[in-house]
Amino acid sequence: MSVPFELTPAIYNLDLRNRAAEMIITRFAIEHAAVDIGSGFVGGLIPGGSLVALAGQLAYQAARVYPEMTRKLAVVYGAEPDDFTRNVVRNALIIEAGVDSLVAAVGPDVLGALTLDLTNEFGSEFLKEIAGEIVAESSAATALSFIPIVGAVAGAALDAIVGATLTWRVGTIVSAYFQYGDYLGSRRSTYDAVKPLVARSAKTSRPGTLTAVRKNVDPIREKQVRFAAEHFKSQRLPKDEIRRMLIEDLGVPEDVVDEAYRQSP
Repeated sequence: MSVPFELTPAIYNLDLRNRAAEMIITRFAIEHAAVDIGSGFVGGLIPGGSLVALAGQLAYQAARVYPEMTRKLAVVYGAEPDDFTRNVVRNALIIEAGVDSLVAAVGPDVLGALTLDLTNEFGSEFLKEIAGEIVAESSAATALSFIPIVGAVAGAALDAIVGATLTWRVGTIVSAYFQYGDYLGSRRSTYDAVKPLVARSAKTSRPGTLTAVRKNVDPIREKQVRFAAEHFKSQRLPKDEIRRMLIEDLGVPEDVVDEAYRQSP
């Protein structure tokens, strides 16, 4: 049977993988929110100081925070279906603990192979570019950050928005990479494709965001449908049985399978 290898194993149990990935991104957004807000408040006591503090936070996140988040997301999307099932699916009620055990079970060599190139993609220059756009979207808070005292509050608010939005946009780029099997042309074009799905906000939890990626970014959805359609073309089984196998046994999203079902002769 010929199927697009680059989509496996992420396509299996995909919606559950997306839920697990959202928990990881949320955890990173929460853990670093207090640091970002604190630095923004202190920096904001000096007119424009919150923007200087933000630059320092970006350098730290590029070196330490986002590579670690990317490694964990790579484990979630790169785990073979049997490993993922054992560590997460059977622990659906305690999915976060299942993800932790899955990450802990993967050796450093596997982690390195999965994430070496990807983590290098999120250097400080690219993060500054994204953060600059978020700051531009937050023009009112940026202007207030230059006013003494008031700037401290505005700076903290700005850092909260930039920190949460940046973490979610980076995490969503990584998710899109694995859901598609590659960048959508380039890192920048992938960012442009997912940006409308990750609004500027201080919210650290954004359930449903990563499933929205597969449903609303056309190249990702079309590639996943083609993947499912290959099973209908290549297997000599009744279509209804193939549909059941894909959904119940392999965890391919039902809407993806049904679209492939309709397209198959």
